Amino acid sequence: MRRGQAAIEFYRTAFGAVELYRVGGTEDKPDVVAPVMVGQASFWVSDESPPHGNDSPESLGAPSACC
Repeated sequence: MRRGQAAIEFYRTAFGAVELYRVGGTEDKPDVVAPVMVGQASFWVSDESPPHGNDSPESLGAPSACC
């Protein structure tokens, strides 16, 4: 994903998501990784990191999914 901070804000506004904690997302380190909860469901929001095999759909030119 790209624009992880904007995605977290979208989930918060649209679905009442709660960000459990955040790594990054600062001026010094703009990329963000954060677990988020909507109700009882939890998921991770993460900016892409190609060196770690985490590419965004925009970079791949196709959907991506993780288990």
